[in-house]
Amino acid sequence: MNLRDILHAVTGSFILSLIDVQEVRERFKNFTIEAVETTYSLAKSTTKRAGEVIISGGS
Repeated sequence: MNLRDILHAVTGSFILSLIDVQEVRERFKNFTIEAVETTYSLAKSTTKRAGEVIISGGS
């Protein structure tokens, strides 16, 4: 069983954040998907902007 199947079986609500790539969008297309921008950092010396998707669903 994969994560998508597990989330389909959830009886409550859920929220999940993943990197924004086409494979993720295709795999979770039956859920609500919102694109967001975030900043990854390591000890405040190096930062990198990245896109993520917030995936949600359930009752």
